[in-house]
Amino acid sequence: MAEQKQNEKPVCCPYCASTQVAPVERSYDGGLGCVGLILFGWWGLLLGLLGGRTDMYCMNCGRRWNPRSKVCGCATLIFLLILIALLAAVFD
Repeated sequence: MAEQKQNEKPVCCPYCASTQVAPVERSYDGGLGCVGLILFGWWGLLLGLLGGRTDMYCMNCGRRWNPRSKVCGCATLIFLLILIALLAAVFD
């Protein structure tokens, strides 16, 4: 167990290489909410709840970044939008 902790690299800022970073959680994505509003009306605002993510914040330089790849999030969003559009067409 102690060997595993010694081999792990500390999380550092990709901009200034500082190790003074903290996670910041976002529970609502306003961009997704706006897209949902445009596509599906008031119920589309609920899409913003799917956009919650955890960003990293550097306490040295003040920048934020997403430690995960955004490709998976976009693919999931596209799939959900297509699914909702199909369901709306079926029940319309």
